[in-house]
Amino acid sequence: MKYHLITDCTGGIVQYTKSLLIKLIRINGHTVVSPDDADIILISLCDITEIRILKEAREQYPNKLIAVGGAISYFYQVLTLFADFVNVGQGFEFFKCQSIDEIKALDCVYSREPKTLIPSTLIDWEKCPISQVSSGTYYYWSSVGCKNKCAFCFTSWTNKYQSNNPSKCKAAKKLIPTNKSLNIISNEQSDEIHQIRSYVKDLMLVDYVNMKTKPNCNVVHAGVEFATEKTRRENGKFFTNDQFVEAIKRAISEKTGLQLFCIGGIDTWQDWRDLFSIIPSHTQLGPIITFKFTNLEYQQFTPLYRKRHEINYENYLTNDFNIEIMENHKYRLGTLMVNPIKYPAHALWRMGMSLSINHSQFDAFWKLRNCKDFKTLQKAIEDNRSFNTDYQNTVKFWYQH
Repeated sequence: MKYHLITDCTGGIVQYTKSLLIKLIRINGHTVVSPDDADIILISLCDITEIRILKEAREQYPNKLIAVGGAISYFYQVLTLFADFVNVGQGFEFFKCQSIDEIKALDCVYSREPKTLIPSTLIDWEKCPISQVSSGTYYYWSSVGCKNKCAFCFTSWTNKYQSNNPSKCKAAKKLIPTNKSLNIISNEQSDEIHQIRSYVKDLMLVDYVNMKTKPNCNVVHAGVEFATEKTRRENGKFFTNDQFVEAIKRAISEKTGLQLFCIGGIDTWQDWRDLFSIIPSHTQLGPIITFKFTNLEYQQFTPLYRKRHEINYENYLTNDFNIEIMENHKYRLGTLMVNPIKYPAHALWRMGMSLSINHSQFDAFWKLRNCKDFKTLQKAIEDNRSFNTDYQNTVKFWYQH
């Protein structure tokens, strides 16, 4: 079959995905061609904001078959407003097909006909390339999914945890030039991968606290997620406030940068103020401790989605929170940085768009894609009855029996 592939083409992981898809096309006997010559135009989407790519492709190629895959394939109802097929899950099975009829027959493919979808979980790690995404950087795929399964995490509930052989990741380092870097795509770090030097490593905060040796990196990424022990216990990634403090102390003493990822929308502003107040004072120069905030999205296929009608809009964080924290703590926390917080209306827009199931809902949120007024998006969520959307029971996951 003849395919034309469209991706966003920005970011190292997207470039890696593109190289993997092209390899799967070719090793299965297909060809990559121009859009006019293609049997199917393929679009890989990582994020709901990229739906513009799909919309533009449909407008540009109104008579072509369009198939969509990628991380947001589980929002297939909004995607099939513009696409003919959505491949839900991994793409290895999709490219084994030699005809359109075979594609339609796959349990993981939605083509507007009612069916119970079974997301594809097949990954042939032997076929995953080591890809150069820039002049100095290579990428290699190590794992997908997550063992932890936090209540809010769309990725872990829609992707079966699977991992490449850690020894292959270690061996991959030896296959690239010594003056180049290798980035491992993973939601975890095994002991063998720890031995691979990289600029950044993603670790669970409790794992970082308990590590016997200093991690082999310049910066550690860890998820704090929520401000209180109660919220962490209810939603995943539980650790105590004492362990939170210990992680910061360790980063300071080992001179390791620490980037902590947090989610606003459940805990109150005062809860967050209380958390920042227990950070031990330190004014010496050293690696920066950075807090990166997003605001909560209630997403289908997560346990948290069952609580969507309990949403408290007042708990969403704005950039005023960032300014307040930096101003109140700049004299006692010399290396603290709270990154600017994207306007909270954006999180509501993303929810509204991903929960759209008809053109009326899509059009309402499409018109508001650049709107930064929180109240306007809140009204759109309510007026369009976005939280009434629920087609989770049409997808059968590996953990459902």
